[in-house]
Amino acid sequence: MGESSDFKETIRKLAERSRHAQRHALTEEATKTSVILPLIQVLGFDIFDLNEVVPEFVADVGTKKGEKVDFALKIDGKIAMLLEAKSVERNLGEAQHNQLYRYFSTTDARLAILTNGREAWFFSDTGAPNVLDRKPFFIFDLQKEDTVQVQELCKFRRDAFDPDIIPDTAAALKFRRDAVHFLKRQIDTPEDDFMRFLIKQIHDGSATRSAIEQFRPTIQAALDQIVRDRIEERLGVSFAEKAPEAIRASAAATTDAGDGIVTTEEEIEAFRIVPVHALENEGVERIARRQNRDFSRYCLTIQDKVYDNLPKRRLALYVIREAVLRGAKPHEVCEEKWRWLIVAGEHDSQASFLSAAAYDRDSESSDAASERFFTGDDELLQIEGKTFALSSAWAGRQTETQVARIIDRFNLDDVSFLTGQK
Repeated sequence: MGESSDFKETIRKLAERSRHAQRHALTEEATKTSVILPLIQVLGFDIFDLNEVVPEFVADVGTKKGEKVDFALKIDGKIAMLLEAKSVERNLGEAQHNQLYRYFSTTDARLAILTNGREAWFFSDTGAPNVLDRKPFFIFDLQKEDTVQVQELCKFRRDAFDPDIIPDTAAALKFRRDAVHFLKRQIDTPEDDFMRFLIKQIHDGSATRSAIEQFRPTIQAALDQIVRDRIEERLGVSFAEKAPEAIRASAAATTDAGDGIVTTEEEIEAFRIVPVHALENEGVERIARRQNRDFSRYCLTIQDKVYDNLPKRRLALYVIREAVLRGAKPHEVCEEKWRWLIVAGEHDSQASFLSAAAYDRDSESSDAASERFFTGDDELLQIEGKTFALSSAWAGRQTETQVARIIDRFNLDDVSFLTGQK
């Protein structure tokens, strides 16, 4: 089913309801009335027909008697979906939804939905038949009105619902989402394994640590160029190395107009960046930020081990990691809470950590946030039953001062660094 203008308007109204509920709905029942029942209507079900929508659905499972799922959604007399509702204030990553797992295996349901009126998490059994996955294959943001998400949501409307293809649809969405998140991480901060793979394709020598750091700026620039080229092809925009002459002349004319206002070089540069931001495209914004990327390199010595040609963010990572490994508390080393992504449990692999982080919404642990942290197997820190990942957002002149302060504050006498080439 395509997106009609009426359906787009329905989604817009649903987004308005969700935003209003976030401010005013204080209970789960208020959330159900204001947002979740309209969401069920968006999915094409008649909320006043018990042949389609069964509230407080009960299905005894084993020794569990009398437990209820908030809604069972039926098609042709058979349960097609189960829906569990939470308060709009509740973080879905913390929400208990054991009923969905138990009932999914004992009913004909092919889909389970967990929602708080802000997001709707869609689950299926892509891992094993009749066993509900622990991780959603699709997350619909009710407030975002995202065109791609709306197109995906249409696949689960009552008039388009096909139980035979739901597992394949869910698996395809899941694998595509995972691939997108992986590639986004590589474009933003290429991981060492990804770097080694690329280096082997373009370089005859070994992909040593030194080679990885030597090729990192080149590969990051190449990844940026791929994104830039795709944007130019799809949107018809052009990223010139210098501002067009008309803009440069206009900026020069206003540099000193005799009225005491002086336009700085940074402001002149903004004339070139403004059209980029106007596109509101994540890939465009990433390129705009990187046009002034800091390519400073450092030589770091920890005891007798030397790390050469390190970018600024890895200089910070290695020094902070060393301080923590020697007994310092993560929040003592970096007091800003946003510097750390923390999840419960000690996870020794990136896959395990990111899977756990997907549920811990309170710690900026959505997939988008995870892309901005060091989450490699050898970059994670396991401390007192928790796993810490450090932010990769380190740039600017203050980073050197911060790193030097950490070395001094925590008495890392055998740790030092020198500024290398840029």
